[in-house]
Formats: sequence, C-alpha cells, structure tokens
Amino acid sequence: MHFKIASYPGRGNPNNPYVDLFYNALEPHGVTLAGELEFNIDWLKDHSEQLNAIHVHWPEIFWREYTPFKENSNPIRSFIRTKFPAGWRLIKLTDQLTAHPSYQKRLALVNKIKGYFYFRKFLAKTHQAGLRIIWTFHNAETHEGSDFIDHLGYKYLAKSADLIIFHSEIAQNDFLKHHQLKGQAVLMPHGNYDGVYPPERPKETILKELGLRDDLPIVSCIGMLRSYKGLDTAVQAISLLEGEVQFLCAGYPHPSFDITSLQEQIAKLPNAVLIPKFLSNQEFSDYTSISDCLLMPYKKITGSGALLAALTLSRGVITSDLPYFREILANHPDAGTLVPDGNPQLLANSIKQYLAIPAIKRNQAARSLAEDYNWDKVIPPVANIINSLN
Repeated sequence: MHFKIASYPGRGNPNNPYVDLFYNALEPHGVTLAGELEFNIDWLKDHSEQLNAIHVHWPEIFWREYTPFKENSNPIRSFIRTKFPAGWRLIKLTDQLTAHPSYQKRLALVNKIKGYFYFRKFLAKTHQAGLRIIWTFHNAETHEGSDFIDHLGYKYLAKSADLIIFHSEIAQNDFLKHHQLKGQAVLMPHGNYDGVYPPERPKETILKELGLRDDLPIVSCIGMLRSYKGLDTAVQAISLLEGEVQFLCAGYPHPSFDITSLQEQIAKLPNAVLIPKFLSNQEFSDYTSISDCLLMPYKKITGSGALLAALTLSRGVITSDLPYFREILANHPDAGTLVPDGNPQLLANSIKQYLAIPAIKRNQAARSLAEDYNWDKVIPPVANIINSLN
C-alpha cells in the first residue's frame, strides 16, 4: 500500500524541478505524490480520505498570497450594489480609494495576518483529518527577507510538523536555534539534477548567439537574478580582472531586484553579456557548458539547488565561504573554492587561481562530487521515516 502525499508545490514547477526529482526517487519506496496541495479547508475535506500526509516546501506563500475573497465576489461591493440607489457611483468612489497604494499596503498586511490564522486553522484541520504534516526546510527565511508574520508562521509550522526534512546539518542547527522540534527530523542532502537538463548544443553555436569569444575563459552567474546572490560583487571582481575573462550573467530578474543598476555595471565591462530573462532547461545547459566555472558570491544561504545543478553539469564553482557551501565543498577544492563574501579583490584572485587548474580536472571533480548526491543515495532515510508515519 502506497503512502500518498499532496505537496505544495506539485510537479512541473518551471523554476525548479526539485519536487519532481524528490517524488520520482520516493516512488520505488512506496511513497506517492497524489497531487498538488491546495490551501483550502474545503479542498482538504474533499481529499483527506485519499491522503496520508501533506507536504509543504516553501510555506510563506500560504499566508503571503492569502485573499479572503475574490474581487467579483466581494460582499461589500454586492451589498452596495443591491442596497443603495445608483450604487455604482459609490462603488466607483470606493474603487478609487482602494486603488491608492497606502490602502493596498494596509490591505496586504491585513490579508497576510488573516492568512496566518487561516494557516493555523488549516494545519489543525489537517491533523483532525488524521493526516501527517511534512515540511522540507529549504530556507530559514525567504531570500528577500521575512517579517514578524512570516516568523510566526514558521514557528507554528515547526510545532505542527510530524516530520521536518533538512538538507544539511547547517540547516538543522539553524532551525534548532529558532524553533522547538516537536516531531521527527531527518537529514537528506539535496539531490543532484541528473536527467533534468538536455545535452548542450555545439559550443560555437552558443558563443555566436551570445557574441562571446572562444579564446578567453568564461565565468558566469546563471539563475534568477536576486539581491542576495552578490551579483554586484561578481561584477566588481570581473572589472578588476581587466579583460582576462569573459562574463555571462543570465536569469530572470526577481521583482525586487535592481536590474537597471546591473545593466549599467555590466555595460562597462569588456566581453560581458547580460541575458535578463527566464532560462529554459536547454539554455541553462548551454550556458553552463560554455562556462569555465560558475560564480556564487552569495550573501546568505541555507541550501542551494544551483550548486547541485552546476556540479551535475560538470562545472566547478566559486562561492562565498558560507556554512552550507563549506559543508559541501570544503574537502573538494578542485570542484569548487570558497571566498569570503563581499570582497571583490579576493574573488578576482580566486577566479585566476581556480582557472589555473586544468579544465578537465575541474570538470571531473565537479561531476564526481555530484555523484555523491545521486537521489538513489540520498532518498532512503527519508523514505524509511515517511513510511513509518503510516
């Protein structure tokens, strides 16, 4: 008999195939993804008998994007329309008032608070229905920062979860500093990305499309453009190298990211290209394949799928000397090197030193390290403990 789980997010996330890889690996162990979890108590009532558990990956979306009712079913608008003559004039006035940014900001806060209490009720109903609650602790908080409501949500989920999955000892220790563990815990390193990315196209084709040269090394920052990734430090380091390397920066800008500033900085560099758009798996594969190494001068991190993706595609990395990166790379200097964060000169020096290692040695070391994170190796402890929840 399979242990059936509803997960949020479900399969097919275009930004990260992690959920697909996780549940593909669990399937042979009798754990099945039955569908995508919906943050709705009525949905829970309708589906609870077909499930054994719910699984939450990035929980803040539940209270951050909670809306008590849709616009076309707004009870206040309906009341005005039916109870007042020429109510449309009043509705038009209220629409103008509610469209004001200050009102929208207050409304967002109110809805977020309501979302937090609805989240508590949802989890309570989940347990009342006899379902287990699983939380994969991907991040200690959102990359762009958290507020007091987020922390209340994390704290309540920590108390409610029957199982919490950690991708590193660093993450587990960080969790225990801020939360009390009520349920069980299991350590499962983040798996690699085997089978996700297609083979790269010919190098000369990719270089021609990007306008890059074949006679200079290429170092890259690939993935969603976000402030915590230290892209400003990367650009400054490339500038200090004065044309010794080419630079490729590609990924979709997060709404909070200052893309204009990055464009202006990269425009000053020789042999540098910025591709500010969503990358398909083919493009990610192509851009990684032409890179001699990937830069990850992050300012903070709890875990990193980007690191595993680079290693999977046989590319070494230069990262900030943060605990998670250190846990993965410390004993594998040919696969990646660590640099104090926020120091462009040290990053520039590290780029030169790392590129001095023969390419075949770097690439083989990265791929060898990725093999340690094969899903068949990392999933058994999780599968065993999930099945014990039944």
